Amino acid sequence: MVRHPQLQTSLLRPLFILLLSVFAYATYVTSYTATFSSSSASSSSKFSVEAPESVAPDPVCLSDNGEFSCSAPPPAPAPVPPVDPHERHIMFVSIAIKGHAQPLLRVASEMKERGYRVSFATHDSGREWAHAYGVPFLSAGAFPISAEDLRVKLRAMTRDASNFRGILTMFNDIYVRAARPMFDALLPKLENNGTNTNVPDLLVMDIASVGAQDLAHKLKIPYILNSPSLLFDLGGAPSYVPAWGTGFSENMSLWNRCMNILFPRLLSVALTPPFMELNKMRYELDLPPFRSQHDLFKGARVILNTAFGLEHPQPLSPLVDAVGPIMPVPGGNASKLERQPLPSALLSWLDASIDSTPSLRLRQRSASHRAKSTEHDLETAAGGVVYLNLGTMAYIDAWQAQALVEGLLMGPEDPPVKILWILPTDQRGILPPALPPSLVVKPPSSSLSNLEILSHPAVRLVVSHCGMVSAQEALVMGKPLLCIPFLVDQPDVAARVEDSGAGISLDKNLLSGPYVHGAVTVFVRVQWLLLYFLVSESFSLLCNLILGPPLPLTSMAEGYDEEYEDDAEGIEGNSGGSDTSQPTN
Repeated sequence: MVRHPQLQTSLLRPLFILLLSVFAYATYVTSYTATFSSSSASSSSKFSVEAPESVAPDPVCLSDNGEFSCSAPPPAPAPVPPVDPHERHIMFVSIAIKGHAQPLLRVASEMKERGYRVSFATHDSGREWAHAYGVPFLSAGAFPISAEDLRVKLRAMTRDASNFRGILTMFNDIYVRAARPMFDALLPKLENNGTNTNVPDLLVMDIASVGAQDLAHKLKIPYILNSPSLLFDLGGAPSYVPAWGTGFSENMSLWNRCMNILFPRLLSVALTPPFMELNKMRYELDLPPFRSQHDLFKGARVILNTAFGLEHPQPLSPLVDAVGPIMPVPGGNASKLERQPLPSALLSWLDASIDSTPSLRLRQRSASHRAKSTEHDLETAAGGVVYLNLGTMAYIDAWQAQALVEGLLMGPEDPPVKILWILPTDQRGILPPALPPSLVVKPPSSSLSNLEILSHPAVRLVVSHCGMVSAQEALVMGKPLLCIPFLVDQPDVAARVEDSGAGISLDKNLLSGPYVHGAVTVFVRVQWLLLYFLVSESFSLLCNLILGPPLPLTSMAEGYDEEYEDDAEGIEGNSGGSDTSQPTN
C-alpha cells in the first residue's frame, strides 16, 4: 500500500518529460517554417524579374537635312472572318447494315435540308440508301463478306442457343473483317493533298465502323461515335446494372449477379484475338495500339440512341449523350421517305380490322339475338392486327415458324385477330404448307412503311426481334412488344423492354404454340379490358354531368329491355324480308 504513490510518480515523470519534448520540438518546427517562408518570399521578391509590358512600337523618325519624317506604324493584321458552319464538310460513315446506318441517314438527310454540307460513306450495297435519303454517296468499297457467306453466319448465330458465341462471330467475322477494307477504300478519297474537296471537317461514324475510327486517327480528323443500341462498355457499368451481352433482367437472381460480374471479364478475354488483329492493323498504319478494350472508345464523344426509362439508371461519362431514339423529323425528306402511304389493298385490309363496336354489353346481347356468323363475317370482324417483323438478319427454323403461326391464331373464345408477317423472300420455305386466311405474308419493300404500319390503330401488338431501332419505333408509336431476341444485343434490349413494362420477352429456344398463345392472349385481353373500362367510365361520367343523375336501376333495366326487344324484332323482320327477296338458285 505504501509503494503505490511511488509507482505513480515514477510513471508520470517520464510521461511529463516526453510531452515537454514534443511541445518544444513543435515550437521549433513552427518557428523554422515561418522563418523559411518569410526568407523565401523576400528572396523571391528580391530576385524577381518583371516581364516587360508590351509597348506598341514607336514610329521610326529619320533626319534628312534637318527635317524629320516619321513613318506610319505597320497596320494591324485583319481579323480572320469566321467560317460559316454550313460550309464545313460533315461526313457520316457506317457499315452497310440497315440498323446501324438508318439513324445516321436520318440525321444526314435533315442536315442536308437545313443547308449543311454533308455526305454519307458506306459500302456499295448501301448506295441506294444514300440516294433515297438525298445525301451524296461516297463509296467505302464492297462489303468484305459475300451475301451467301453472311447468310450462313447469320443462320448459325440464330440457331445457336448461346449468345456468347454469336457476339464473338459478329466481332471477328463482320466488324473486324470490315475494318481494313473500309480504311483502304476511304483513305485516298479523304487525304488532304491541297486539291481534294472531300476532306471532311468532322466524321460522324457508327460505333461498329472500326476502320473509320482508324481513319480519323490517321488523318487527325475530329469524330463523333453514334451507338444505335446499348453502349458497349465492358466492365464500365456498375455491378447492379445488367452487363452488355448478358440479356439479364433488372431483377437478377444470385446466380445472375455472379455471372453479371464474371461475364464482362470472360468476354474481354475472348475478344483478345480480334483486338490483336486491330492492333496489328494499327501498327501497320503507325498508330498507337489499344492497351485494352476500354481504349477503343476512350476520349471519344458518343451519341447514345437510348434514354433513361428504357435504359436502367446508371452513371454515364460526360462524353456520352443519351439522346433517345433518332426518328425522322415530321415534314422532312426522311419522314416523307419512311412514311409513304401504304398500298390501297393493305390499307383497306388494316382498316377492316378496327373494332368500332362501342360497348361490350351491347355486343354480347346482340350476338345472342343474331344468327351464327359466316366465315367471311368472322374474318372481317374487328379484332385487331398482330404485326410480326423479325428483321432481315434473323433466320428462324421451320419449327419456330410453326410455333408462331399456331400461337398467334387465337382460340374460339378469344377476340379474332389478323396477322401481318413481314418475311424476306429467301425465308418463305420455313412457312407451314397451309396458312389460314387471316395470315398475310409480305416481303420487305420500300412501299411497306414500317412507321405507317405501326401507327395504324388496327395494330394491337408487335412481335419483334428487338433490334434497338425496331423496338424504339414500336414504343414511340405506343405499341406493346412481344420480344423474341436472336442476335448479339437483342436479348439486352428485350430485357429492358420487359423491365420497363412495355412488353414480354420469349426465349427463342423454347418457342411453342401454347407458349406464344399465352403471351398474345395477355396482350389482347388486357388491352380490350382497359379500353372497355376507360370508354365506359368516361361516357358514364359525361352522361351524368350532362343529363343528371341516372334513373333507378329497375326502371332503367325494364325500359332498356323492352326497347331492345322491339328493336331486335324489327331487325329480324327486316333481315328476313331481305333474305326472301334474294333469288334462290
